[in-house]
Amino acid sequence: MPLVTEHAGSFVPPVFERGLLPAPSTPVLVNLPRFLAAPVANRSVPWLRWFTGGLRRVAKELGVPPVPGLAAMLLGDLTLVPEIPEVLGIPAAQLEAWRPNGHYWPTTRLRYTGPLFAHFPLPVPEQVDRFLTGPGPIVYVALCSTSAGMVRTVVTALSSLDARILVTATVHDLTDLNSPRVLVSPTLPSHLIMPRVDLAVITGGQGSVQTALAAGTPFVGVPLQLEQDLNVALVERLGAARLLSRRDAQTPLIAAAARQMLSSPCYRHEARRIQELYNCVDGPRNAAEAIIEITERQGQTVKIQ
Repeated sequence: MPLVTEHAGSFVPPVFERGLLPAPSTPVLVNLPRFLAAPVANRSVPWLRWFTGGLRRVAKELGVPPVPGLAAMLLGDLTLVPEIPEVLGIPAAQLEAWRPNGHYWPTTRLRYTGPLFAHFPLPVPEQVDRFLTGPGPIVYVALCSTSAGMVRTVVTALSSLDARILVTATVHDLTDLNSPRVLVSPTLPSHLIMPRVDLAVITGGQGSVQTALAAGTPFVGVPLQLEQDLNVALVERLGAARLLSRRDAQTPLIAAAARQMLSSPCYRHEARRIQELYNCVDGPRNAAEAIIEITERQGQTVKIQ
């Protein structure tokens, strides 16, 4: 039975081999200047063995080939790349012609699907709906996987804007932030929220990035790790986002970035250009067809409803 994966997102070998990873926004390479940090990051990723120790020990006990490294651990026989060439910057023919070297599984193949992101089956709460229909620009803060303290700091900094702020609290108790211009709500269906806001502030996971772009909404990205650095940097290069480090996001710099993005129509224009490209691609259908194709090629039968 072939193994199909997609959780690597765009964090796949052709990206490193073309030097597309940006300099890390977190202090992974603290002693290097930024112009050196990006090349070092791209060359280092194939050699990283983070999180593979246990798997390598078990492989040795079982007498099977070990996991080559972190990047290889994210790959399968078929790895779906849930993005479009116009955003990733690698033509489809070149991505799908890629073949592994010694750092990866020899059977791995890559294939674009287009965007894949969550559509949570949740309604928009009435209070949130009323907030979204109010006057003035709205900034949506969806800093998932961060601490409550960081969300509070970011919201406090953004409160200097002439804008209203909607915050998804996820697991945190942030009700103390509520005010006439700030509304905190638990987990929200972002695919229904993004089309109704003027700017998003997100950590830069591929799902949240694509949810924003599918709505034509520009964003400030505050990455927590290298894969998120890549996701945000790709969109920043296209003019629809700004990347801020965690450190900078907890200073007045985030308000300055948001103010500039809200006042300049070019960010919204570029986000809508990507939205139009996304609208031409059916990511879930392409993913399903790729899975059926590889299983049928290997003599398996798959029925997808």
